[in-house]
Amino acid sequence: MNQPDRIFAFLVCLACCFPLASLSTFGSEKTQELRCQFDEALILKNLRNGDVSSVAKILQSDLNANQNNADFWAYMTFCSDSPLDCAKKALALNPNSVIANISSGLAKTARLGEMSGIGELNKAISLRPSSLSYNARGKALASVFGHRDEAIADFSKAIQLDPKNIFSYLNRIAAYRHAAIYSMDQNEKNANLQKALKDLSLVISLRPHLAQSYVLRGQVFEAANDYDNAIANYKKAIDLDRSSAALPYPANNFIEFPESLPKSEGALWLAGRVNMQKGDWKNAIDDFSKLIESGQNAFQERAEAYKRNKQWKESTNDYASALAEMDKIAATNKLYAESPDIAFRRSLIHANKAVQHLELKDYTHAKADADKSIALLESPKLQNHNTLAIMLTNPYFTRGICNTMRGLHKAAIEDYSKAIQHVPDHSHYYLNRAASYVSLKDYKHAVEDYSKVLELAPTNALTYFHRGKCWLALNNIDKAMADFNKAGSLLPDPSTSYGIAFYRAQAYSIQGKHQQAILDLTRAIGLSDRRSADAYANRAREYSKTGDYSSAFIDLLFASSLSPKWAAILIVPLVLIVLSCFGLFRLLRRKTASS
Repeated sequence: MNQPDRIFAFLVCLACCFPLASLSTFGSEKTQELRCQFDEALILKNLRNGDVSSVAKILQSDLNANQNNADFWAYMTFCSDSPLDCAKKALALNPNSVIANISSGLAKTARLGEMSGIGELNKAISLRPSSLSYNARGKALASVFGHRDEAIADFSKAIQLDPKNIFSYLNRIAAYRHAAIYSMDQNEKNANLQKALKDLSLVISLRPHLAQSYVLRGQVFEAANDYDNAIANYKKAIDLDRSSAALPYPANNFIEFPESLPKSEGALWLAGRVNMQKGDWKNAIDDFSKLIESGQNAFQERAEAYKRNKQWKESTNDYASALAEMDKIAATNKLYAESPDIAFRRSLIHANKAVQHLELKDYTHAKADADKSIALLESPKLQNHNTLAIMLTNPYFTRGICNTMRGLHKAAIEDYSKAIQHVPDHSHYYLNRAASYVSLKDYKHAVEDYSKVLELAPTNALTYFHRGKCWLALNNIDKAMADFNKAGSLLPDPSTSYGIAFYRAQAYSIQGKHQQAILDLTRAIGLSDRRSADAYANRAREYSKTGDYSSAFIDLLFASSLSPKWAAILIVPLVLIVLSCFGLFRLLRRKTASS
């Protein structure tokens, strides 16, 4: 941003803030009142620009003189490690302070979640229906799922009250974009994106050098899957203001001022994310590497790019580096350390790191990271985030796989059940739990899970096959046969399935249909990449049941040549044959001698 534009920005912010400045009770003398009005305008300017550290310096310089000033404590909420305590003190000093009600409402929404602070925000509007108060309530409503239309209405009211306040437009643009992202109706999605672009055109015409406008426009194009235009706008933002390349994670402020520039200023970060969506892993890795080289903690993002590029070791190392960087900030910043958003990110990192360990077949470390992710998800601070985190990564499922691979099937079933509890329509969770039930020979529950999978994916041939095996183990031959036949009908070429032919032969055998069993086993032997010892042995058994002992003996010889277990079984009939032959030989010799 050039110098004239900075001066213009300051003047706009200053003009917007004078009505609020009159609400202050910083002092009774005229000179003191003027100085505090200027300070309040400067505070508002810094808050709007996201410069929380400057706000803290201004407030700390007036700390002793303003211990009993409600508005002073209200502004302290935006830069304090204990925002709720500051908000409570502000309201106690002056329950009718507009800024105190706004800061308390935002602090409660940010720290406690959902609609906990809406009462104070409603009161702020009733006390002074201004652009600031409507923006504040709009911000709170926008953060709660299902209230985006109400948020857009509040931002529109703010614009109506102050048509030249670009912050109201920026807030409404962000709300339109989020409404589009979460809309299930394509026409509604397109309409919201067009409204966002229309607002952006107005903002850019008013402030053509504001980098954040281009960041937002890039995000809107990204939501429309127009990735080329998205990247072009992100690069334009970087050209206008190099600082706009920084990551969109403020280290010391988790209560956003209602009229502030968008948090997501990370144009280079966003460009990297778009390259990820395009499947351009190399350029994404380059984008995130540039951020890391500039001192930004983009390790998590680069880890994701490495993961998509199947660079498992590099991905695991970057996840570890991301956690280490977060630990450094948390060690000196209490608000950051206690933030639900940061706990949410840490949980996702541990969950993704666990997946990387799985890919490397390191089940011990995979389980350890899954345990850490789950511990965060089950903590009280993430009670409003855990379902989303589980939908994204589901560490319960990852830990279940670890337990399965270690032979701990009961523990695995517990984890799969928790995964299902949070995401009840994911077929893989039921498939894995069914496999664990099979390992415990609990075929009844396995059938129930396979049946649930078929409700979700009714054309899954493999699931019919596995359920058929369970019906076979439960001696329900008709249902087993029906599932094997259904599995075969769903395959492009039913004759290519070794498993279906092998297990259907067992069902035929139980039904006494030995010739059909022999046909299926013959098909299985022909389909196996390696000749199947079990198929030969089973066919030998079927031949013996039909009285074809010579064919049975030949198949048993093939089975014994392929597997030691069948060689051991073959020894018994061979010994009997040899003994029988020796006995017959002796009998013939006696008869010859007597004659």
